[in-house]
Amino acid sequence: MTCALIVGGRDGLSAALATALGSAVRVPASLREAVGAAVNAERLVLLPAASAVDGWPAVRPALDLCFDTVQAAWPAMLQRGFGRIVIVVPALCLAGRSDMPGAAVATALQGLVKVLAQEGGRHGITANLLAVATADDRTPMPPVGRAGADEDVARAVAFLCADSAEFLTGSTLVVDGGLTMR
Repeated sequence: MTCALIVGGRDGLSAALATALGSAVRVPASLREAVGAAVNAERLVLLPAASAVDGWPAVRPALDLCFDTVQAAWPAMLQRGFGRIVIVVPALCLAGRSDMPGAAVATALQGLVKVLAQEGGRHGITANLLAVATADDRTPMPPVGRAGADEDVARAVAFLCADSAEFLTGSTLVVDGGLTMR
């Protein structure tokens, strides 16, 4: 059984997530492979390319990454009575301070998380959105005075994927060093 499945993202972040989540982590090479591997995943970490969306034609692939992988993992999570789903999006996209396609993807995924949390909660499945700002986002310097690191994101994902996070679902956790605070 695959304990955790990381889908999408760049190599540095995937490596940090694998370290934070432990040794039973799989990073598939393609969406097709991800959908096949999702059946055995207890913990699903999805990293759609919302910040790199290149116009409206790229919105559908970013959403399909999440929808298709969750759809493949969902029946086994229901049967097990356990599952953790974390979708990571750029904080600036969710705050509406990015391009329209990126904001559309982030907002759609926030809605998906809420539906998954509502439907999965009574079955031991949690779903959360993690809005992040890292150095790769080419964002301004946040109030904490340093750019976000992949390890910052990985620690937050590990927290949301922990067994002890069973009461945290349908939420958006913002890990951006205060960049999007109002």
